[in-house]
Amino acid sequence: MHKLALTRDSILSLLILFTLVFFMIRLAPGDPVRLLVGVSGSQEQVEEVRRQLGFDLPVWRQYFVYLSNVLHLDSGNSIVSGRPVVLEVADALPYTVSLVAISLLLALVFAVPAGFAAAIHRGTFVDALVTAGSVGIASIPAFWLALVLIDYLSVRLGLLPSSGASSWRHAILPAIVLATSQFGIIARLVRTSVVDELASDYIRTARAKGARPWRVMTIHVMRNAAVPVVTIVGLQFGLLLGGAVVTETIFNWPGLGRLMIRSLLLRDYPVIQFLVLTFGVGITILNLLIDLLVSVIDPRLKSGEGR
Repeated sequence: MHKLALTRDSILSLLILFTLVFFMIRLAPGDPVRLLVGVSGSQEQVEEVRRQLGFDLPVWRQYFVYLSNVLHLDSGNSIVSGRPVVLEVADALPYTVSLVAISLLLALVFAVPAGFAAAIHRGTFVDALVTAGSVGIASIPAFWLALVLIDYLSVRLGLLPSSGASSWRHAILPAIVLATSQFGIIARLVRTSVVDELASDYIRTARAKGARPWRVMTIHVMRNAAVPVVTIVGLQFGLLLGGAVVTETIFNWPGLGRLMIRSLLLRDYPVIQFLVLTFGVGITILNLLIDLLVSVIDPRLKSGEGR
């Protein structure tokens, strides 16, 4: 019953998201057909292209036509490149997924130990340093950090390429920028979760029974503290899939964010709509995977039992 309700809610959320985006992009100023034909095109050419693309129909009919096509797994063609939209997205998707995965892995490598150290040494200089550092790092604008890294590491020192995606070295700078934005969130969440677990009654009981410190930390604290961390990291992964627009644009990374910017500028409606649908489906699937992973980490959550 729970899975059925979850699936129903997910489908309803996707339908609402798709409907909002479909009508909102048509409220934006600009005529995609005029952009496609060019300023030198005649009015007759504009009307002919408009008819071929179906933009001469009322908006509500365009909506149901596109919705019907999506249900039949037909995402249409890009009105700019003429290629199937699914191929446009499929070309960009691996770049964004790999970049987001690397950046989150990088953030976890530094944020989890920092959060644990701050929690274990609560109230000390280490705690203050991690807390203040997390807030400071999270406050750095991504575009500013990207420009600084390009200036020093690419232009002045020539250590890393500033744009493109032709080798693994091209992923280092954009991954650092995205990881920096996640470090503060994850470190503070880990600290809070571990502090809460260390103050729990079952931890005091385990210590009173003579459990060794390493066993208390690895068996009890880490497992229970991992539940909120896994949830947030999974949600951040989904948000970064659609939120890496600035970073991908600055570093000319050929992912979904750069594709979205290009499609918005050219009013490529089919690509925009399919990208939003892809983000929505991706986040929905991630939420389902998070639920499964959390229930594996803590089986009591699956059965609805409290701690």
